[in-house]
Amino acid sequence: MKEKIIELKNIQKVINNKLILDKVNISFECNSFTTIIGMSGSGKTTLLNILCGLEYPTHGEVFVKKTNINNLKKVQLTKFRSLNIGYIFQDYNLIDYLNVKENILITLMVNKQKVDKIKYLNILKFLDLEKIEFVVANELSGGEKQRVAIARTLVGENKIIIADEPTGSLDFITAKKVIKLLKEAVNEFDKTLIVVTHDPNVAKEGEKTFVVKNNEVKMLKNKFEISEIEYYLSNDGKNE
Repeated sequence: MKEKIIELKNIQKVINNKLILDKVNISFECNSFTTIIGMSGSGKTTLLNILCGLEYPTHGEVFVKKTNINNLKKVQLTKFRSLNIGYIFQDYNLIDYLNVKENILITLMVNKQKVDKIKYLNILKFLDLEKIEFVVANELSGGEKQRVAIARTLVGENKIIIADEPTGSLDFITAKKVIKLLKEAVNEFDKTLIVVTHDPNVAKEGEKTFVVKNNEVKMLKNKFEISEIEYYLSNDGKNE
């Protein structure tokens, strides 16, 4: 059984007197690929923010690599998150005037970490970025930008990658390629991947899938549910 790298215990989140999440008890294992799906407004982004320390829960505890991140001071939490969690955004979050290499290595530079040149070159090859290494970000296609964003999360020593709608801005074919690359990266670079999506085609690619609905987070346990995620979301969540 794989070791847990993230664990949420009895999480509740209330925003403006409205219950968003309640009694959430879930965990994520090392070197795994997990997907989280929910309708717009279901609370999946709030869940994502809580598990990576961007938001505090109203009640409950969040453990990342056995550290209760709710007990960390703001400066400590920012540093901890920077060293342990890589984040892939839907809009890529690249710096337009920096080239591919500079965008990939920027987090290491900010944290004053040494660049593993061999690992860096392997990542360029793995993601087919070698020919555009010195091209500035604003000249890249959407698929190229997302590959650069993925590379940025792979190059550091962080063991966790969180992707928020990583295919949301991509066409169907490019989206499939990006998910394939992310899945391969889990094994190739020893990472734990968590993907938040509203797309059932992406959600079903996970080794396990959580659905966020009615303030709750439940794991879909069998192939029927995984193949019928849209039905599950639009009904009461029961496997009939």
